[in-house]
Amino acid sequence: MVFRYFNACGADKEAETGEWHTPESHLIPNILKVATGEKETFQMFGTDFPTSDGTCVRDYIHVEDLADAHLLGLKHLLSNGESKFFNLGSGSGYSNKQVLRSSQNGDR
Repeated sequence: MVFRYFNACGADKEAETGEWHTPESHLIPNILKVATGEKETFQMFGTDFPTSDGTCVRDYIHVEDLADAHLLGLKHLLSNGESKFFNLGSGSGYSNKQVLRSSQNGDR
């Protein structure tokens, strides 16, 4: 199986695994650091993209959904299924400003 994905995000539900690196440069972890008081301010970079609000648009997919896709792909191959190509994502893009606004509004 060939899986194509670019914007994996999140951690496992028990918060035992996930992203940890210094310095943190990714959008969602930085928003969460401000929300939890771990970081005082949030700074957005890149506001001159040719999008409706000027910030880049990304199709995010949760890491647990990626793990499920890999398991399903493996099961398919182990049952002599044909290898295929898949794009993995939600099918909807969200701009950096949309992600930031949803965090401020308490959206999920």
